[in-house]
Amino acid sequence: MVYCAEEIDNPKGVLAIKVPKDEQFQYSFDSNLLGGLGKIESKTLKAIPYYAWAHREMGEMAVWLN
Repeated sequence: MVYCAEEIDNPKGVLAIKVPKDEQFQYSFDSNLLGGLGKIESKTLKAIPYYAWAHREMGEMAVWLN
């Protein structure tokens, strides 16, 4: 599964996010998000499946992060 980060979930923008190598991620299922989606979150970012991006509002999106 490919995930992406969107600006709506990461208000400071996603193009400059730097994820530490030792970052710990948590998976959760959000039944209220676009009819139900699994998402991953950490201290640095929130990400949703790539296939679901651009369905909420305009903003930055990134798949590859620093």
